[in-house]
Amino acid sequence: MVTFENKKEVTRIEFSRQAALLNINRDKNKRIFYLSGPRGSGKTKIAQDYVRSHANAFYLSFDKLSEREALDAFRLQYVPDAAAFSDWTEAAAAFITQRSKRTTFLIFENEPSAVMQQCKQAFRPYIYQTAYVRACEISLNNLGWSERSVEVNYKTPADYFYAFPDYSRQDIIRLHALTGGIMCIAKELDEKCSFEENVNRLLAYDSAFTNTLPAWLAQSFRSPESYYPIFKSIAGGHHRLGEIAKDICFPNNKCGKYLEALIQHGYVRALKTESGKQSTYHLANSYFASWARYACGKQALQVAEPDRLLAYVMNDIDSAVALPAFQSACKRFIDLAQKDYLKHYRESRTKSIHKSMLLDTEEGQKVLVDLFVETDDATYVFLWPHTMDARYTKEEIEKVYYALESINAFYNTHIIIFSIERFSDWCVHEAKQNPWLHEVTLERLRY
Repeated sequence: MVTFENKKEVTRIEFSRQAALLNINRDKNKRIFYLSGPRGSGKTKIAQDYVRSHANAFYLSFDKLSEREALDAFRLQYVPDAAAFSDWTEAAAAFITQRSKRTTFLIFENEPSAVMQQCKQAFRPYIYQTAYVRACEISLNNLGWSERSVEVNYKTPADYFYAFPDYSRQDIIRLHALTGGIMCIAKELDEKCSFEENVNRLLAYDSAFTNTLPAWLAQSFRSPESYYPIFKSIAGGHHRLGEIAKDICFPNNKCGKYLEALIQHGYVRALKTESGKQSTYHLANSYFASWARYACGKQALQVAEPDRLLAYVMNDIDSAVALPAFQSACKRFIDLAQKDYLKHYRESRTKSIHKSMLLDTEEGQKVLVDLFVETDDATYVFLWPHTMDARYTKEEIEKVYYALESINAFYNTHIIIFSIERFSDWCVHEAKQNPWLHEVTLERLRY
């Protein structure tokens, strides 16, 4: 079966401890991540196993204890020399003081009790303001795509690149898009099988690919089937409320409530349009889109005509799922990568942002710029591929230069180019000579 670096699997849950901690270390704001999955999948067991084997880890659970009982239990277990605590603020302060700047990893159990909430609230300032304190929250089907979390089940395109060394880069992107980087689905892949064989594994009617999303929705909603049409509509290219409602024959108000519920549970993201007056709705993971297109309502094909389903997927996947998923990975890189030029980009005051700009060179050629951002300090130009076989050569790079010169934006401009394929030797040499040119290949997409 396919292997990933720093992988430990318990039933259908992947808990990449070291990878998660490395991700957290990249950003001081990302101090909390989630160990998530369906009920009974072994989340608590893996947390307790981790605590037993790591002296710097502490598991906190106060099920059915009163506040007084919980405070006493915490004191006796972790701060035995202290006097009785009056509240959780005092308990947290005593514990952190005792740790004396040693690495501390807190694991909070999934408990909705007021006691656990008070405990988390007391530790929160130390987690976000102290460099040596980290935390994990065990959660039931929390997909983890919140502002201050790292999804520990999620694997990046770069992880797939190293897990499938014999695959073409295009097939790696396709597999990543189909599984969404979610380990309970990717665990069914085998790096020794061909790409087509692995896709067939995913498309089987009893596979994790087919059954994971329905299982997650069943944990969140009483009638999960009611939400399937929204997944299919968004995956089919409808992103505004009116478009989705019309497509699935729902009244706007009912469709809006369903979307709000999906947003709340992490399945859908709402993005403001450039005017700021409306929102567009997008599935939060490429797996949701691929499930809606290739599994939802297709059990008859999965069982009776799998070859026909495979042919449909192979013909559809690039434009419908794989390229959008790769472009989303590019955007995550921009948001999360701690490269100096991107750090400056995020810290500078933005003057203007333009999306999907079409620039003309003096020779009449056209260059599509996916994101053009002017700040007080510099200009930043981002380009990502729009075909699976796109590859940057000397001619392509120079065309970008000419296009920027034509609008007097070439100087003091960072050019960040993403590519599925490797750049040509000339482009690699040019990037070494030109500090304003930055190339991001598939193996660097660790976000």
